[in-house]
Amino acid sequence: MRHAAKLDGNHKATVKELRARGYRVFDTSRHGEGFPDVVIALKNGRVALLFELKPETGGEVTQDECNFMMKIVEPVYRIATGAGQIDAILDRVERTTE
Repeated sequence: MRHAAKLDGNHKATVKELRARGYRVFDTSRHGEGFPDVVIALKNGRVALLFELKPETGGEVTQDECNFMMKIVEPVYRIATGAGQIDAILDRVERTTE
């Protein structure tokens, strides 16, 4: 039985801030089965990355998240604590895919 998704405290603010920075952010937090919280398309439209949002302290990876992570290639799946960290990762990836 699927239980209601638990959002970390930084989730809504992070999504809002990334959208304000011009990213296309797809909130996938309700999907379940360990699927990451957000999918973010780079501004150049060439790549999308999966992010699991965790608070800076106390955020633990669940067993479902771990299982999903093990099935996905590392460069596409990241764990991040907020918009600033995500923005830096997306900027690096965007520069390498130009």
